[in-house]
Amino acid sequence: HHQPRYDHYPALLGVGLLPHVDAEQENIFETLVRSNAINLHAPAQTSAIFYQEQPVSDIQAQLQSLIEKAMVTA
Repeated sequence: HHQPRYDHYPALLGVGLLPHVDAEQENIFETLVRSNAINLHAPAQTSAIFYQEQPVSDIQAQLQSLIEKAMVTA
């Protein structure tokens, strides 16, 4: 793991887009985001996966909510 170099680190939000539900790819993505959060010393991390058939308004609303939560924990 990387050694910390800074006094403060930002929260990490990973966003993925898939053409359809794929549990294996979702698990791989979530594992990758968690691993990167460890290496980046992120105080908080989360990930979200969206699908191409989702309405854009739903994606935007969910992203806004995730960003707001990340800012509170950072």
